[in-house]
Amino acid sequence: MIQRYKGLFGPIGVGHGKSLIAWLAPVVLGNKTAVIMMPPPMVESFRKEIDRFKHYFVMPTPEPEIVPYSILSSAAGTDLLTRLQPQVIIADEGHALMHADSARTKRLMRYFEQNPNTIYITLSGTFFAKKPSELAHLVQFSLGENAFMPVRGRALEIWANCVDLDGRPNDSDWAAFAPLCDAEKINIRPWHGEQRQVLARNAVYSRMRTTPGVVTTIEMSFDAPLHIIKHDQNEISVPLEVEEALEKVLTEEETPDGEDIIVDDAQKARIQNYLSAGFFYRWAWEKVGGKDAEWILARKVWHKALRKELEKHSKEGYDSPLLVSNTLDRQLLVDPSLSRKKSLHAAYSEWLKQKHKPVPPTEAVWVSEFFVDWIKSFISDGIPTVIWYSSRAMGEALAKAGFPVYGVGTEVPEYHGQTVCASIQVHGEGKNGWQPWWRALLAEPPVNSKKYEQLLGRQHRPGQLHPFVEVHIPTHTTKLRRGLDGAIRGAYHTKELSGVDQRLLLAVYQGQDQEAKST
Repeated sequence: MIQRYKGLFGPIGVGHGKSLIAWLAPVVLGNKTAVIMMPPPMVESFRKEIDRFKHYFVMPTPEPEIVPYSILSSAAGTDLLTRLQPQVIIADEGHALMHADSARTKRLMRYFEQNPNTIYITLSGTFFAKKPSELAHLVQFSLGENAFMPVRGRALEIWANCVDLDGRPNDSDWAAFAPLCDAEKINIRPWHGEQRQVLARNAVYSRMRTTPGVVTTIEMSFDAPLHIIKHDQNEISVPLEVEEALEKVLTEEETPDGEDIIVDDAQKARIQNYLSAGFFYRWAWEKVGGKDAEWILARKVWHKALRKELEKHSKEGYDSPLLVSNTLDRQLLVDPSLSRKKSLHAAYSEWLKQKHKPVPPTEAVWVSEFFVDWIKSFISDGIPTVIWYSSRAMGEALAKAGFPVYGVGTEVPEYHGQTVCASIQVHGEGKNGWQPWWRALLAEPPVNSKKYEQLLGRQHRPGQLHPFVEVHIPTHTTKLRRGLDGAIRGAYHTKELSGVDQRLLLAVYQGQDQEAKST
């Protein structure tokens, strides 16, 4: 198929083995020069996987260049693809390139504009989330004229209104979208509201899976039972001081210590998640001589101007904060009066007066260690468990409690019947090797269905020898309960669009908060 259609869009479920597709695709295409992009934590395990299978397959010549997404995002990566001149670009965990406004995605888009004959292969088990419309450029690169969705303009806007989870279609949108459903023999006209959108997504899935150049999976890669056990406030007692801190965040829009104003919902959600584990982060101003109001103001004004500049004027060599700063440095050196004439230069000039000051460090403030104490009690039954965490503070607390912690720069440890702690950022996506452990505790649960699918697939996958996998999820605060409920709803949405079974939907749930499974 790759050879015939000169591209591949691959919504292939977690655990189905995308690495070999990525490595062997250049062979099928006649050994064209290729780049394989992937998240940085996957690089070492990917190399080991290929080394394990290299004696069983014809290897590509020349070998593909492996490029972590972080390099493509860096200032040094602004012309990386131009220098490498790949004929084939393969994106493993390709959902990392969905956001069209990120520096790495802009660089990819520029390369395709300049090299339209480049073959694009994108693979991921978690393409579809709240906004499938964000896939438009990836679908265009991989499928070209065979795209199963609009890729630009008003047609894409209508498609997004009807299909995205937060879409708000009007009657004219539905009138334009209905023929796509008719072509898939799905009649949406008698239905309204959410049911109509569900049918619309079913039509998109039907169209996608029959599109030339699309390879997708339907069944789960592993059929052993998955048990999810929820631990609510009846099991994990939340101290009064933590409840009060959560209430302050919700009602007063301030950080728990009152030092800062919460500026957006994302920041509020992060603080609530941290507090659910008993801590929050604060600027440690006392370590740099006290709070600096001028630094805070100059930083805010500059960052606002910088975001606006990148949104409107991004291009090669001028598509990241560092590259914009470097350009402004050169311009101000030639003409200092620009700091009075242009708002961008003025904001940057004011920031330059503060930039030399040390960035205030952050530190964790533990309101209560109740949750770490509960983890220690939970693990005392002696069953080997992977404790999944995401924050620096939680990793440090678990290490202090005596658990071995595998964070940045670590590989999957050998199994000796021990309990271990693993960073979700480092080990929770694309890494194989966690199957010896059949029990997991999500100390800091993921925030969406995409991350859940990746994380649950670390242990619930081929190679797991235990008759079932058991995952324990804390739901002792409203934020955690709503987070799991939202992830389950997102998993239904993904299932509607991709047809791929989602682990959150196939799991058997236990615990007091059972209604989440049926929403």
